[in-house]
Amino acid sequence: MEATKIIYGVKYYIKDIGTEFELFKTLSDAEKFWNNNSFDKITPLKIVKGIVSENSIIENNDGEIVLKNDFDFKTIDTIKTNA
Repeated sequence: MEATKIIYGVKYYIKDIGTEFELFKTLSDAEKFWNNNSFDKITPLKIVKGIVSENSIIENNDGEIVLKNDFDFKTIDTIKTNA
């Protein structure tokens, strides 16, 4: 059986670009992104908890989590929404 890992994602809207999705190692990191008011054109939409196969993620040079395939992320819980 393939090992899985829990990670968190923030779906957000960027004015003039559209909806984006960012991944984080911890809920704390996701909430820091959510609460960052220095992004004047970014509106957070929701934070989700998900699972991925350990083999389906890589960490880039900036320490950001990147999925090899967008379909590898499975949402298991919604943590927060911007209603």
